[in-house]
Amino acid sequence: MNDIRSRVALLCVVHLAILVIGLQTLIGRRAADHPAAEIRTGLAEVAQLAADRFDREMLSRSHEIRLAAGGPGRLDPRDHARIAAMIASVQSSFGIILWLGIWARTGRWWPRAARGHRPVRV
Repeated sequence: MNDIRSRVALLCVVHLAILVIGLQTLIGRRAADHPAAEIRTGLAEVAQLAADRFDREMLSRSHEIRLAAGGPGRLDPRDHARIAAMIASVQSSFGIILWLGIWARTGRWWPRAARGHRPVRV
């Protein structure tokens, strides 16, 4: 009888050891997967921010190309209303521009500042 008890006890110890090792392996893998998932999420957010910034920069370059294609050089220096409208249009299209001026070949100067800013004479 003593022999059966020792065999059952040994069998229980072996089963318990297998169970403990299996649970420890499973928990270890899950613990390793969790930081990896957080890293993937963080990288995805950074990639999205970079893509959004790139899109904004490309839109800005597109506006600049349209502005250059519009040809401020083709404006008649005597058409003050059209020059003022063009400067206002550029300032409204580009939120980053606080001050803009056009200098004609004749030496005439049209400075225009955004609201709250004063033109600077050079």
